[in-house]
Amino acid sequence: MHGLTTTGLPSIDNDATAAQAALETIGWSVMVLDADAAIHYANLAARNELRDGSTFRLNGCNLVTVHGEHTQELRRALTGAQHGKRSMLKIGFGPTARMLSFVPLAGVANTTTPPAVNSQRILVIWATDNKPLRSTLCLFAMATGLTSSEREVLEELCMGRQAQAIAFQRDVKLATVRSQIGSIRSKLGAHSVHEVIAGALTMPPLNPRVLA
Repeated sequence: MHGLTTTGLPSIDNDATAAQAALETIGWSVMVLDADAAIHYANLAARNELRDGSTFRLNGCNLVTVHGEHTQELRRALTGAQHGKRSMLKIGFGPTARMLSFVPLAGVANTTTPPAVNSQRILVIWATDNKPLRSTLCLFAMATGLTSSEREVLEELCMGRQAQAIAFQRDVKLATVRSQIGSIRSKLGAHSVHEVIAGALTMPPLNPRVLA
């Protein structure tokens, strides 16, 4: 990515490769930064995170955190990645906290300017909220013949809730939820709830805006 949109958020160039276009559909946030935290690419999910402004924001073309102390930790992780070190870092607090993975992109550097100390490109990727899960499960439900109620129960199961908690949340009888879980297992050919969840979570997270 070579520029910013009029809103100040990174966007893909008009001549984006198929790989970049594909990244737009992914529900995880994906960025390519350098050691100075300058953004060279950000997919749709990452740009939405920047627009939201709960955890990250832009300072010019650079990524910074809403909480200043985390910006220094972000810079340290990027510096480590510049020297080939992979790492993970938690940024933010509470429901807006994000767990970032830093992966140095070997052999990928800035080719438009002379070699510089901070020319190494670094992949930064993190999961957002559970909206990509909902979008993915919508497709999963359609593909497997689940009803809307069964899809909602499956979503609750994937979020770690037990049948009794799901019944309370949905204000229905426990027997109703157990019957729906049994139907889900039957349609998926699964022998256990664990097998149901494992199957659902193999689906890639998709950005809900792409499916709208």
